[in-house]
Amino acid sequence: MRVTFFLFLIGCAEEKEQEAPDLTITESETCGGTAPVIDELSCENTGMQFYPDAGVDLPTFTIRAQISDEDADLTSYSMLIEFDTELDNALGDDAQELTVQGSLGSNACSISSADIGASVYLQGGPPTHSTTYEWYVSIFDASGDRSQAEMIVCTTPDEEGNGDPY
Repeated sequence: MRVTFFLFLIGCAEEKEQEAPDLTITESETCGGTAPVIDELSCENTGMQFYPDAGVDLPTFTIRAQISDEDADLTSYSMLIEFDTELDNALGDDAQELTVQGSLGSNACSISSADIGASVYLQGGPPTHSTTYEWYVSIFDASGDRSQAEMIVCTTPDEEGNGDPY
């Protein structure tokens, strides 16, 4: 079963612990123990979008991950996105992070692949407009197993929502 799901983030990073979502698999279930795999990672400028909390249109940037999980416990997940401006193929000690949690289904052991995304609303704090970052993404599944981090280099849109992400 393939599920597509998108969440939206505010463009300000906060210090958060790297943690998996609450465990949703009961003791009687047999899945768990295999980490998800990020099969594909992409980014795109998603232009100006209305942000209800601020009541205005803001530039957005969307990171999408195509994920597979052999033991099918992607029923809930946590997407950890870490980013830094030093383009050196290494996550810096001062990297900022965003965390998104979601649910893809209520039946344990039923989701083996998904396309998920996180849209970042740029509000003037990190990440900033027209800036190229290394974006590191890892996924935790419902059992708390964590994928290997995958990296993509992308540029955020400008204040008008314009710009090529690459």
